[in-house]
Amino acid sequence: MNSGPAARILISVIIFLLLSVSQVYAVDITVSSTCSLPNAVIAATYDNPIGGCPAGSGDDTIILNDDVSLASEMQITSANGSITINGNGHTIDAKQNDRHFSLSAGSATLNLNNIILTGGRRDGTTSIHVDGSGATVNIANSRVCGNAGTGSNFVHRTIFVHTDSSLTVTNSVICNNSARGGGAIHARGNLTVTNSTIYGNSATATGGAFYLDALNKTVVLRHVTITGNSAPNGAGIYVFE
Repeated sequence: MNSGPAARILISVIIFLLLSVSQVYAVDITVSSTCSLPNAVIAATYDNPIGGCPAGSGDDTIILNDDVSLASEMQITSANGSITINGNGHTIDAKQNDRHFSLSAGSATLNLNNIILTGGRRDGTTSIHVDGSGATVNIANSRVCGNAGTGSNFVHRTIFVHTDSSLTVTNSVICNNSARGGGAIHARGNLTVTNSTIYGNSATATGGAFYLDALNKTVVLRHVTITGNSAPNGAGIYVFE
């Protein structure tokens, strides 16, 4: 068997080509006058270019350099890698038209960093709806404030995490939201909240801050300040049994 320098070079080239073919590169998508945030989310979700936004590829990062107003919710219905939105302190305002995000894809991951979510208004979940089996949302260094449920739906809540999905909130504030059950968070799936403040939220029925019916799931609240929330049942935390 030939194991000389030429053979070793050939093997190295083959390995390099195989790695080049199999590796998926992440893309940074900057929101601008030609690439709207909703189109950036679509480009990252489906790995296709749209409306001035480049195609996503793998674990993509969307960058905000200005505040954004929404006309309708942004849906993540596919799982082609994670989507990270770096808000740089900017606001996504739903303008009382709809909620901000809906995840319905199993294994989809949405990371929200240094962002403000406000103005959500809907007969149901008003800000972030995590409904995909295996979907994950991570919120860090952010604020989810000033969202309100409307209509007669029993399941008004600001953030909802369904069974077999996960929500992690770190170094963040959830404040001044109103709902029917779960003024801040309604959790049926795994929930971890760390180094965060939950204040001024209200529910007309249960769970001014948290409505927990995460039976056989993991709920971790660590270094969390829960204050000034209100509801007829469970102003701070309501546990459904």
